[in-house]
Amino acid sequence: MTAVRPFQVGFSDAELADLRKRVKTTQFPERETVTDQSQGPQLATLQKLARYWATDYDWRKIEAKLKALPNLVTEIDGLDIHFIHVRRRPCRPALGPPLQLFCGHSCQGECAFLVTP
Repeated sequence: MTAVRPFQVGFSDAELADLRKRVKTTQFPERETVTDQSQGPQLATLQKLARYWATDYDWRKIEAKLKALPNLVTEIDGLDIHFIHVRRRPCRPALGPPLQLFCGHSCQGECAFLVTP
């Protein structure tokens, strides 16, 4: 069995500066040929999101939220898999069954709001 070990979340100023630079210099595809989202998000929406990430998004705020959670890593099929393990508080029937949450498609920051340290 592969060991579960602690994982430290952290991003250097240089890494965040590089990320912002890469987001700012993203080359977007041509404008979509449909008026709905049947082919994915609208170009204008993606451009607005990229501007927000590059200029206004508080990367340190989400980093702090992630650091406050129990970050762990384990190896599965030769790959390090990062995860957060939060035990549910003592059972309160009104809350319903435990929530098992997997965020594998994007980033754990999207799901961090579901747990509080």
